[in-house]
Amino acid sequence: MHQRRHVSRKVLLLSPFPPRRDGSHGGCQAIGRTIQELCEQHSVRVLYLRGDGEEAAETALLRRCDAAEEIHRPGARLGVRKLLGAAAALRNGVPLWVGLWSVEAFRQSVRQTILNWQPDVVQCEFAVMAQYRDAVHGRPCVLVVHEPATVAMWEIGRAH
Repeated sequence: MHQRRHVSRKVLLLSPFPPRRDGSHGGCQAIGRTIQELCEQHSVRVLYLRGDGEEAAETALLRRCDAAEEIHRPGARLGVRKLLGAAAALRNGVPLWVGLWSVEAFRQSVRQTILNWQPDVVQCEFAVMAQYRDAVHGRPCVLVVHEPATVAMWEIGRAH
């Protein structure tokens, strides 16, 4: 029997909000637990967006990473200008969430991290982060879609 040898990878994780294992919503908790597990065997860097009024990322969690960078998400509070921009994005076929989470400074940070750190894989958390795929310079990219309703429906169906 062959034993598998563990290979550590360099993982760049892109998050739409600050990761926290004890966060106020399930998304930040799921990403927090993902980072915790990835850091046990891989070298992890995290880039995340944080809007006005959002709680900060969990410091103890980020200390486990090789590096972490918070990029401000402007317009977290929906003012007239942001609503007009979102309406224009919708007219152009861009989903509202994608338009609101489109931050050029984040895209630039992704590009810079890719060039300087050369990760083995980029992991985009939630579909909204797939918009930054153009910044990964041909690196393998994984999209993780956390959809607990899908799991619940599968379990209900299996029970019947």
